[in-house]
Amino acid sequence: PASNDGCPVKKADFKEEAVKATQALQNLEFDSGKSTIRAEGQAKLDAAASIIKANTGKYMISGHTDNTGSAALNQKLSQARAQAVVKALESRGVESGRLLAKGFGSSKPIADNKTAEGKQQNRRVEVGALSDEEYQQNMVAPSTKPALYNVNMAKKKIQRFKENETFKHLFQPNREDILSGFSLKSKWNKAVFKNDFPIILELGCGKGEYTIEMAKKHPEYNFIGIDLKGARLWRGAKSVQEESLKNVAFIRTQIELIEYLFFEQEISEIWITFPDPQIKYRRAKHRLTHPFFLEKYKKILKTDGVIHLKTDSDFLYGYTHGIIQEKNYTVLLTSHNIYHPDAKNIPEYVTEIKTFYENKFLSK
Repeated sequence: PASNDGCPVKKADFKEEAVKATQALQNLEFDSGKSTIRAEGQAKLDAAASIIKANTGKYMISGHTDNTGSAALNQKLSQARAQAVVKALESRGVESGRLLAKGFGSSKPIADNKTAEGKQQNRRVEVGALSDEEYQQNMVAPSTKPALYNVNMAKKKIQRFKENETFKHLFQPNREDILSGFSLKSKWNKAVFKNDFPIILELGCGKGEYTIEMAKKHPEYNFIGIDLKGARLWRGAKSVQEESLKNVAFIRTQIELIEYLFFEQEISEIWITFPDPQIKYRRAKHRLTHPFFLEKYKKILKTDGVIHLKTDSDFLYGYTHGIIQEKNYTVLLTSHNIYHPDAKNIPEYVTEIKTFYENKFLSK
């Protein structure tokens, strides 16, 4: 072209422009866990668009994450963020058909994920120059593999939801049935477990591994895990069936409805294991140790009932201590680190079983 004195434009020139565009997009910020680009990133997008529009090259916009969360979620998030950047650049005048989006999740770190600084460096968007051949090759791969993955995952999820309906120890009442008078309220021992053993709840039980392990170690108790996610509960319910456990049940519902599921003093203990700390102020009422929930627990717990909290969140630990003092509740045991060599008087039942997230926390 005339802009290059009649000489062919070398791919190396586009590589240089790609580096410049990557630098322009450095520290581009998105809303947490989303692909929405924050307002302060608009100037960065303007700069990158100007660089790309100044030549005729083709480019790949690649999204990258740190290693927090599952590989599948990181892959999905990085792809969505790369696509958001492509859309933003095209809205600024970059011709359609010059950009491709591809997410790499956490598979290509450029720094150590063990530090906050390293994680920040790994959360990035990069621009890479593509030849015409590379562009065509990459047009095919991203459009087929995620589609196959999504179809397979969706099919498996549907199958599990159907199987959930066959588990006799998994109860999935709808909200209306619960509020209008749940049939098992006050009848869990007689109708479900067919014994008079004390009942222990685990709230937000996820896949039920903690509930199941407690049930196996303590057959003299009945255990009920509560969670809203049917796909998670499938794993727990399946394990109970495979191991023929008679002292375990699961309920798929919202924890806020707990007082409608159980009668006064029907429950002996409640375990809250590694819950979401809900750090944002507007989410305070969703913390499982908020007075809103504690009052509900009080209604169903026996007079000498106990609530156990295990958390890796310093924030939730401190918040809960403040609520305990404010409400003048009795503390039977507290420890900032139950696994510390100097920790004293920690009962075996507190440390003998670990949740998935607990093991993940301890491996750091």
